[in-house]
Amino acid sequence: MVPLYTVKIRRDAHTVTPVTLPEYEITVMQVVAGKENVQTADGRSIDEYGLGEPAGFFKTSEDEYTRLCNKYGAEVIEGIYGKKVMGALDKVVDDARVDIPGAVEIAPVDDEKAAMAAKIAELEAKLEAANKPADLPPTEKQALLAEAKALGLNPAHNISVENLKKAIDSAKSSKE
Repeated sequence: MVPLYTVKIRRDAHTVTPVTLPEYEITVMQVVAGKENVQTADGRSIDEYGLGEPAGFFKTSEDEYTRLCNKYGAEVIEGIYGKKVMGALDKVVDDARVDIPGAVEIAPVDDEKAAMAAKIAELEAKLEAANKPADLPPTEKQALLAEAKALGLNPAHNISVENLKKAIDSAKSSKE
């Protein structure tokens, strides 16, 4: 199992994305995004404050080198860890592995598409909930309009509640 750390990636002045990555991938992210744009979960410098406590642990893929090359590009990974045959990344991954009984395995949140898909699903659910007609009890006016129609009246929808009550009272008294 490899420890995962939550860090924040500052993409621009208004966009900060939290991600959960192993330490050796945080190094890659610092090269890709700029060291100053990769911060601890609480927005501090990693160099000054370290990574903090692991957010969880995950089982590495059979080929972390290929996974990282697919994600960041072979040129970036080779620039940091050298060619695959050199085995530098494999050594770093092996060194990062820990054996912790009862460790909770979580998948790294390192795929921007997955994070965006989750955000889109959340927003779609909110939109659907906002557009769903509410099962609310009828308002006083709606109840009075229904009562008036039951009495054979055909009041205008813009009639005031006060005038609607008078019309209903009048209809009731004329039927008696």
